[in-house]
Amino acid sequence: MNMTVNVYMDMGSISQQQDVAVLKSIFKNVTVNSFHICDVNIHLEIPRYSRLKYAIKNYIVPNPKTADQNWDLRPFTKVLCKSYYSFKVFNHLNSLFTSWTSQDIRQRTSKKFMFLHSTAGRYDRGTLEIVQLYKQARYNNIVLPPLIYVGKKIGTECQWVNNVFFYNGFISEVNFRNFQNSIMFHLCPYYYEDFSHTMWEGLSTGAIVLTTNHSPMDIIGIKNLIDIDHKVKINLVEGGVVSLLSLYAQIITAANMSEQEALERSEYNRGLWSANNKSFINRIKTEFNA
Repeated sequence: MNMTVNVYMDMGSISQQQDVAVLKSIFKNVTVNSFHICDVNIHLEIPRYSRLKYAIKNYIVPNPKTADQNWDLRPFTKVLCKSYYSFKVFNHLNSLFTSWTSQDIRQRTSKKFMFLHSTAGRYDRGTLEIVQLYKQARYNNIVLPPLIYVGKKIGTECQWVNNVFFYNGFISEVNFRNFQNSIMFHLCPYYYEDFSHTMWEGLSTGAIVLTTNHSPMDIIGIKNLIDIDHKVKINLVEGGVVSLLSLYAQIITAANMSEQEALERSEYNRGLWSANNKSFINRIKTEFNA
């Protein structure tokens, strides 16, 4: 079926650019911010009510971390939810759980026993807790595994931390992809994600992703989840702040894996991405009758 799909997005949003890249990998005819008539309009995160007239079907993919509870989403054909948590938030509407996916960025390369963390310039990705842990380890003469920190430094906690290599500010997509593929452990103790492309991309490379046991991260199938210390309200959702003690324990456990165990976990995580990717594509195509 030669379906035309248009995506309304914020051109300055990297995550929404990644959403568009995913949709372009599924559908042949995808436009962005078009005013032409098409079969399906997908509104990323924000409803564009004046654009509803340009499509037969209009879908919105809201982010409960940023959604306005006063929005009237009833004019939309359906609310597409990236996580079961999001589905619970919007289940009073005509909503559908689709999950989400990422581009397959896997490169056939060996992985170093190091850790990678990307901040995306946001406070809710567990960044301060990670840096605090590394600082406490330094004060107590404990050597933690090397950590590659990509993104803006948040606050003053990031100064003078041993074994943390900062890539502050801009880093090219090519270099970041190389990090994602060449580093075995990806630290993603996010308070809440709905869903992070960084996590799915990490799983696509076969990286061992360390995230929390807080919803919705706990249902992906990732093993050895990190406990949360307490919950925090973030707009329409409840986030989980990581426990430093549990974070330390999981970092040490990961670093002490045998090479064979790490390779087995790597293939397992690649399998998680593949299964979810197939499921997402089937759901979205079925809904759009593509």
